[in-house]
Amino acid sequence: MKKLFLILSVICLLGISNVEAKNWHMPDVSDHEKIKLHIFYGNGCEVCHDLLNFLNDNYDMLKDYIDIRGYEVWDNKDNNDFMGEVVDLLVPKSEEIGVPFTVIGGEYLFGFDEDKLMELIKNSYIDDGYNDQNFALIKDSTGQNYVEDSFDKMLVNSLIKDPDSKMPGWLTISIIVVILFGGIGILFYLVYKK
Repeated sequence: MKKLFLILSVICLLGISNVEAKNWHMPDVSDHEKIKLHIFYGNGCEVCHDLLNFLNDNYDMLKDYIDIRGYEVWDNKDNNDFMGEVVDLLVPKSEEIGVPFTVIGGEYLFGFDEDKLMELIKNSYIDDGYNDQNFALIKDSTGQNYVEDSFDKMLVNSLIKDPDSKMPGWLTISIIVVILFGGIGILFYLVYKK
């Protein structure tokens, strides 16, 4: 019986231990200016929320490298027009666009891919040619009354239309498996300990 309990425990632990921790090996902090992440996002956009949660969860690692600027585009026409100007200048006409739209210097990403984002952050930080002047020129030339949001406001806005944050599927399943097998193990232990 103890062997069965041990086997069930090992199975539960193996189910949980497949969670992979990422290590992006950030370069040493230098006197290089922080790079500016300009993020165009929509209130209630789940992918935007995932991006912002990722940045929030990794803020301690990234705080010396990045300065985050946000522009909500679904409910703010001026910000939407501003995003259109930036897209027109940076993005080929054939490329599909959407939010989140992240701009770093002259580089950009649509959607959220943590590995691509981290690679872009690292490469921009170590690039002596990085500058945010092109983005600043775009901002100045549009004449728009865009609204730049703080990172905290972006996190709140990304939840407005979908306040029920969902746990990742693997986490939910792992918890259920642990509870189920733990309960079965305790039941077997209680029944056969006599």
